[in-house]
Amino acid sequence: MSFSSAYPYLRYRLLSDRNESLTVINSVTEGIENRLRRAAFEETAEDFLRATTTKRYSTSRVRRTAMQILLQFQKKDQPENHLRLLGMTKQGQAYLSTIKKELSLPLVSTPSKASQELIQYDIQASRLYHLLEGNTAQLDAPFSARPLLYF
Repeated sequence: MSFSSAYPYLRYRLLSDRNESLTVINSVTEGIENRLRRAAFEETAEDFLRATTTKRYSTSRVRRTAMQILLQFQKKDQPENHLRLLGMTKQGQAYLSTIKKELSLPLVSTPSKASQELIQYDIQASRLYHLLEGNTAQLDAPFSARPLLYF
């Protein structure tokens, strides 16, 4: 997925949402919402990024904030941190089984068995990604699959 495919939706949010609804978004701090809203008049995603990127606001931060605006990740709804296992080797599997109980964060290896509250933002982000890619058949696929095993 490219930022360009998400830009029309972001642009809509920035041009239609009130400032109060933007300031409650997780990464919206230090007045970045004002810069984003002004830049939303740019026609292309590249021009938008050029208009918002400064020494203070890196391109990565702008992209991260933009995705959090699209997903409506609010400051009050901070998700619990967790580790999400995507793949492993046999050696890694053996290592994880020995340290699993000592980990300070929950380890999610099968998302369909994890609590929905724990992985709700993973689910939202994945669904947005697949919708923007036009792959609606895969909307819930990452949450029913087990980690990949590499031998």
